[in-house]
Amino acid sequence: MPNNKFREAFLHYVWQYQYFDKHNLQITTGESIQILSPGFINKNSGPDFYNSRLYINDIEWHGTIEVHYKTSDWQKHQHTNDKAYNNVILHLVWEEDEQISREDGTPIPTLQLKNRVDKGLIDQFQKLIENKDSFPCANSIHKIDELFIHSMFERTLVERIESKSTIILDLLSKNKNNWEETCYQWLGKCFGFKINSDPFLQLCKNIPYSILKKYHTKPLQMEALLFGVAGFLNKSGKELYFEALKKEFEFLKEKHRIDSTLDVSEWKFLRLRPANFPTLRIAQFAAVLNKTDNLYDFVFNQTGFNSLKSVLSCPPNAFWNSHFHFEKVAKNTQEPEMGIQSIENIIINAIVPLRFAHAVFHDKMEDPESMLEIFRHLKPEQNSITKLFTENQIKAPSAYETQALVELYNNYCQNKECLSCSIGHQIISLK
Repeated sequence: MPNNKFREAFLHYVWQYQYFDKHNLQITTGESIQILSPGFINKNSGPDFYNSRLYINDIEWHGTIEVHYKTSDWQKHQHTNDKAYNNVILHLVWEEDEQISREDGTPIPTLQLKNRVDKGLIDQFQKLIENKDSFPCANSIHKIDELFIHSMFERTLVERIESKSTIILDLLSKNKNNWEETCYQWLGKCFGFKINSDPFLQLCKNIPYSILKKYHTKPLQMEALLFGVAGFLNKSGKELYFEALKKEFEFLKEKHRIDSTLDVSEWKFLRLRPANFPTLRIAQFAAVLNKTDNLYDFVFNQTGFNSLKSVLSCPPNAFWNSHFHFEKVAKNTQEPEMGIQSIENIIINAIVPLRFAHAVFHDKMEDPESMLEIFRHLKPEQNSITKLFTENQIKAPSAYETQALVELYNNYCQNKECLSCSIGHQIISLK
């Protein structure tokens, strides 16, 4: 039998799918038991299954079921004095090592599964959780029908976007349901990519979009506000562009009573390619904001990849043709607009989650799959996680699959949550 936390997870799985011998089924006191419905997994606090239905000695019971490896775990988890467990109709365990009663002293019917679960099922599960490969089913996933693999991809992709939309909706709440401000902040966070997402979000909180959009037709002023609040204009510089930004910011700072700026030390440059320097990303962000006279319309109503790309690929100020930073001239001239990979990253991590959250907020999430179809038109991402799967012959022809794989690996494979995964479920059931 698996060890530690995997024991109860395995028993959850066995009970949920009824993978045990029911011949002459009896509780530990000898009464016969018939399972009408195992119930539904409870993901909140309280007993493990709810809405369960049983016959015990021909008396029908409705209620909850608690699962433990040993009956003594009931006391260890202090359930006796917890009123939430007074309606438990069955204590499902691997092994009974002592008798357990409710708060009022009445005994709780106990079903022991020891010697009722196929040893092959246990062995398959143990192989998975003890596997030292890059992910638990690396050696056996090729045995599974692609239907189950793609089904899990659909599930994890939706879960990935749902988790991001939850963060967006929390941000929306803090912004008093102002979608335009929320779009601006989330888009800014994503322009920071992984390394500078936090300072980028703070930048957007320190200089509200309600102020920036006043300068929609005045690029220099918008850039001055962003670079100034980001902390990059605190020094003196030799470049005319830098001095112009500094002068504008000093004026606008007083005009709009801006008193919160970031320290330049909060921005990370180390080990970044120059094309990913936060200075260039801020310049690109300013260019996008200048190109969009209605940010809400751009995020929610712009249709098609090409129209999104045309806005996200707009070039920043010509100064950035020869600079990655204010203080250093680039060796060669460059195209400072975002590349296709960065644009697709913004669509994946900013535009789609915002649209998903918007649909959830307005209760229009009738078909989440159709909203995620845009991923099928984006190239597959190349990273350490997707590489693990492609090396094991898992096909990922688009961002749809690679986004799903990232979620699958982070939330299932790394945590050995094979029992919650339809792929793992199939592997454990292999004979």
